[in-house]
Amino acid sequence: MVHVLAVDLGASSGRVVLGSWDPDQRSLGLQEVHRFPNEPVEVRGTLHWDILRLYHEVLKGIRKAGQSLPEGQSLSSVGIDTWGVDFGLLDAQGKLLGNPVHYRDHRTDGQVDLQTQRLGEGTLFRKTGIQDAWFNTVNQLRGALDRDGSFFEGAASLLFTPDLLGYFLTGRQGAERTIASTSQLLGAGSRDWCCDLFDGLGLPLGIMQAVREPGTVLGPVTESLAADLGVPGLAVTLVPGHDTESAALAIPSVSGQPFAFLSCGTWSVLGAELSAPVLTEEARLGGFSNEAGADGTTLVLRNITGLWTLQECKRWWERDGVLLDHGDLVLWARQAPAWGPVLNVNDPRFAGTGDLPGLVQDSCRQTGQRVPQTQGEVLRILLESLAFEYRRSLEALERVTGQRFEEFWMVGGGTKNRLLCELTATVLGRPVLVGPEETTALGNLVCQLQAIGVFRDRSEARQAAASFGSTTISPGDPKEGSVAYERWLALPGVRGSV
Repeated sequence: MVHVLAVDLGASSGRVVLGSWDPDQRSLGLQEVHRFPNEPVEVRGTLHWDILRLYHEVLKGIRKAGQSLPEGQSLSSVGIDTWGVDFGLLDAQGKLLGNPVHYRDHRTDGQVDLQTQRLGEGTLFRKTGIQDAWFNTVNQLRGALDRDGSFFEGAASLLFTPDLLGYFLTGRQGAERTIASTSQLLGAGSRDWCCDLFDGLGLPLGIMQAVREPGTVLGPVTESLAADLGVPGLAVTLVPGHDTESAALAIPSVSGQPFAFLSCGTWSVLGAELSAPVLTEEARLGGFSNEAGADGTTLVLRNITGLWTLQECKRWWERDGVLLDHGDLVLWARQAPAWGPVLNVNDPRFAGTGDLPGLVQDSCRQTGQRVPQTQGEVLRILLESLAFEYRRSLEALERVTGQRFEEFWMVGGGTKNRLLCELTATVLGRPVLVGPEETTALGNLVCQLQAIGVFRDRSEARQAAASFGSTTISPGDPKEGSVAYERWLALPGVRGSV
């Protein structure tokens, strides 16, 4: 048996998943050994990630995984994937200079326009292939510097979140390419940082690390830590550090047909795996990014506000201490009237924390629509509006790439919301293939198994992922959904929003 471990950190929760490959049966088993919340902390007006708590939970997961193995068997490798763009700074002694800041912190306010003024419209996209999104690392860095001219004082290294956790485990630094590409500072389709962007924005190039490919070994867990955790010989293998790329690696498509995918979680990410970036003006204006994928591929994708909106509604309703069940929320939405009011889920007002249900009501009121009164109605509006955005984004993806994708996959934890899957199939007017909820962890694991020689190539890796099965959801009557979609397209700001 070969045992590898996936650390899969999302923007709201994290988990540690044990993958066990049986060479005789040619089968891969999965076991979630540890799950924990990922809750940001606001301190004196700045929103932080609690990175040391996350690291503590990662160590607990590694220890549990090692203890779960039969006597005489051991863990070969651990890989780490996380959300994109965020980072920590280290000093020359390798010590962390403060808790990493959350991408939703307000230090990025106005930075997209400022970068356009400094560099010229479209410059960042043409050089990096990444959309001009407010949360990108480039905007975080420049925004932090604008607030505090001494922000980089004492900083010797910048490590993106999965690289930072890998450094904690091994003492070795580097920049895994898929996570580095989310920064909007790496050359499109390249392993090189865009030096002229650093010069033009007044950012220190010297803190950036050498870029390394997924599938390479970062190094062994430090001897003292491995002994403390009871996992002698454990190595950290670089996997696609951005969770979207890990998920894409394990899309269980084995038909040979072109496919598009939607990785559904706190963010929705819709895209396709191609051999080269798409750097056309149409792609830029359509809000598409070209992120680095595994094995030299490019993921042409669009970031869409995802289940964050539902999570924030749930958090707001729970502020009096009464916890709500996700299954109940979906049931309430299912029972609410269909194809009613619509809203633009990409409206910046829905990106922050606070009274999101109230913002939904305000949006409906301001656009002259019926104002939802129940929790189920609020949730239904959000889910249907997400499905409309999925259709628009898929149609735009097919235009900018010049091809029709014969398969459309929905993967990730958000697929547990079957109402969303059903609404998406009906609005698209085509079947939706629903892959395993564990797709991100699966991609993490199969990358490690390919790196240590269990799989010869990504085709074999996808075959292993496909063994976990999939479900086909057929569209319902598309007539009402199409009428509502046209109403959605007519909302102020929708046609030009990303």
